[in-house]
Amino acid sequence: MFTISRFILAVAVLAGTVFATPTPETSLLSAQVNNGTTDGDFAPLATVQFEPCKDNNFNNCQLFTINSDQCYNVASGWNDVISSIRVLSRGYSCYIYSDFNCSGIRGGPIRIDNPHPNLSMYGWNDITSSYICVPN
Repeated sequence: MFTISRFILAVAVLAGTVFATPTPETSLLSAQVNNGTTDGDFAPLATVQFEPCKDNNFNNCQLFTINSDQCYNVASGWNDVISSIRVLSRGYSCYIYSDFNCSGIRGGPIRIDNPHPNLSMYGWNDITSSYICVPN
C-alpha cells in the first residue's frame, strides 16, 4: 500500500542524494584541507628546496623539495651523516635538529644567504636527524 507519507519520504531521500553530490568546489576544498591548510584561507603550501650533503663543501648531496612549516626526519641513509647544508629558496630559514621529530638541540638558521659548507665549525657534523623550514 502506497501512502502519501511513503511518497514524501522517497522524495526527501532522493532530494538529499541530489543535494549531497560533491561539486568541484567542495572537492577542491577537501583537497586543500587534506593538504594541511587549516587557517581558513586555503592558501597552497609553499615549497622549499633544501640540500643536505654527506661531505663538506656541498659534495655528495641530495636536493629535497619540502613543504614549509612541516618537520621532516632525514631520509633513510642520511641520519647523523650530514656535513654541509644549504637552502636554495629565498625567503626561508631552515633549522636542523639533533633528534627526530624536530626535537633535541636546534641549529640554524640556514638560509640562501647563509649556507653551511662545514657543519663541524658549529659542532654539528654528523648530528642532524630532522629539519624544518619556515618563512623569514
